[in-house]
Amino acid sequence: MSELSLTRHGNVARVIIDRPERKHAWSVSMWTQMAKLMGRCARDDSVRVVLVTSTGDRVFSAGADIEQFGGAGPASVRESLKGVESVMASIEACPQPVIAVVSGAAVGAGTEVAAACDIRIASDRAWFSIPAATLGIVITKNDIARLVRGVGGSMTRDMLLTGRRLTAREAERVGFVRSVHSPADLDAAAMDLAAEVASLDGSAQEAMKAHLNDLGAVRWDEEAWGASLEAITSPTTQRRIMARLGDT
Repeated sequence: MSELSLTRHGNVARVIIDRPERKHAWSVSMWTQMAKLMGRCARDDSVRVVLVTSTGDRVFSAGADIEQFGGAGPASVRESLKGVESVMASIEACPQPVIAVVSGAAVGAGTEVAAACDIRIASDRAWFSIPAATLGIVITKNDIARLVRGVGGSMTRDMLLTGRRLTAREAERVGFVRSVHSPADLDAAAMDLAAEVASLDGSAQEAMKAHLNDLGAVRWDEEAWGASLEAITSPTTQRRIMARLGDT
């Protein structure tokens, strides 16, 4: 079974993360597949809204699967970082509004993917966290910039420097999440919101999304994530990653 799938409900496309045995953690191949699926949506004029969801109601995504970083050298980590950024860039480049439907915990890259989306709604079980400092990982400037856009500078500092978990209600209060729903009502709320968005003028939405992206543009080059590459491949971080993998 594919770890990612694309389904259609009229003019609404749904990209579904489905890797429950790893808590929907992103493998290297999933980054490539996700970028391709977003590209398919972007090229399909019959798609008016894209939902990014996951199966189950406990975890949206546990982030990047750290197995890809254990024992990895600079070349391998560089390719992983390129894969991560290609997904974020594909979400932003998608001309249609992209809505993250966060059913549960969004950890690390799970929060980063949600932050790249245009709008987020969440279950009351959801929470957001980037515990990168636990392992000594440095997230990229690009992903920090996206988080700042979503939750603000002060909350970003709190989340990154202390590992703070932002609950769904807290995320709603700071404007990162549009609305919070019970797990049973989340899917219906997502489809209602998608229908509302799809009823508006798509060309105007596309133009305004492009303007918004230009205002908050982030660079995609090696200099922008050089610190991340150095941190992940450092002996200290590699020891922590290998120890964590030994516990799983």
